[in-house]
Amino acid sequence: MPRLAEVSLSVVSQENRWGAEFYDPDLLKPLNKAYEWVPIGKILTMCQYGLSRAMNEEGLGKPIYRMNEIEDVFLAEPQKHVEVNENEYLQFRLTPNDILFNRTNSFEFVGRTGILKHCQDAVFASYLVRIRSDRRYIFPEFLAVYLNTNFGIAQIKRRAMPSINQTNVSASELKRIPIPLVPVLKQQQVADLVNGAARCREEARAAFRDAEELLQDELGLSKISLSHAVGYEARLSHIRAARRFDGEYFKPSFRQIVDCVFRYRHGYEPLLRHVQEIRPNVDPGRSPDELFRYVELADINARLGLITSAAEVVGRDVPSRARRRIAKDDVIISAVAGSIDKAALVGKKYENALASTGFFQFRSATYDPRYLLVLLRCRAIRMQLEREATGGILSAVSQRRLRHVIIPTVPKELQDEIAQKVGESHAAYREAEFLLEKAKRRVEELIERKAAV
Repeated sequence: MPRLAEVSLSVVSQENRWGAEFYDPDLLKPLNKAYEWVPIGKILTMCQYGLSRAMNEEGLGKPIYRMNEIEDVFLAEPQKHVEVNENEYLQFRLTPNDILFNRTNSFEFVGRTGILKHCQDAVFASYLVRIRSDRRYIFPEFLAVYLNTNFGIAQIKRRAMPSINQTNVSASELKRIPIPLVPVLKQQQVADLVNGAARCREEARAAFRDAEELLQDELGLSKISLSHAVGYEARLSHIRAARRFDGEYFKPSFRQIVDCVFRYRHGYEPLLRHVQEIRPNVDPGRSPDELFRYVELADINARLGLITSAAEVVGRDVPSRARRRIAKDDVIISAVAGSIDKAALVGKKYENALASTGFFQFRSATYDPRYLLVLLRCRAIRMQLEREATGGILSAVSQRRLRHVIIPTVPKELQDEIAQKVGESHAAYREAEFLLEKAKRRVEELIERKAAV
């Protein structure tokens, strides 16, 4: 049934938007008229664009937040750094409960919003907007969740302005989005759920760090200072044995890592002796009308080794590289150099999803999959995979090069301890997801027309 909405010329002129979709009847009027609805700009104490500087991965300067670190309402740990002077640092330094809004990106990612719930000595990039709410009217936790509800996201997308390669929602447009002045006690309920989820996420990170450190300490990796020599030599016999003639393969740091595994007191074995690499095994194009879930690199939480999302795509539109059908307890890891840290344990939620041929898909009858996840993410294995990568513009590890990768034969008792830590980490993350979904549902209930006040 067609939906009609009448909009006065004065409103159209004020908004300077002439497309009919902007005036969708479901988005024009506040849902719950029991509350006063005001533009977000009226409840902000700060609205600030970020810092425009070249970033680095060498740890130079201060950590800097990008869109990549906005993870489902929260801000994760920043992965890049930027060099700033003292005045810039003081101007752009983040504090707990600051909210970052992604103002420009693809239509899919524009408007992504996260709140900082831990102390982090960091600044933020220019394509993000930092906002702070006046707690007398709106709690920061409530605002962050509201902008992540279906209604909040729809309001953001409604104001998105497309350009040639990206979409933009300016700070001024963000300020125009309506928000209900919900009573403080009801906002506090939402804030308690968000803060509980934040604590669970921190517990998840701590447990996963413990798991990784157990293996690193066992192998002595924390004591290794990798050399970065400008020049080095390789024997002709080694070149012939490796069938590699590029200097990158023979970097001393790679040799140090391999020697660390060779010298491990309990011995070592080839990776493929106990771990099976599953070949691409599905063609979604043969089922053009079937709905598939498709996992890409962006769906991997590398800090916890988890898949956190997946796109839904019908068979006819699935990318040609989506040729893997993943199963519960598989471990998938990027085969592309530069992103090999992207590894995840497949949980029940993503059973039978599709993954790209840009991933390896590992399965083992010997190892607990939780231990296998940590083993494959370990620097001793990750650097071996990086060494085996070949190619030009996009360097990647081929399946046949996996036979050169060796792994330490870690005692079963330590494997079990590592696996238990990973289990604790993932359980805490699932609890955080539950609390966050509960917070979203509560906000959605409050803004619906039938909500009790």
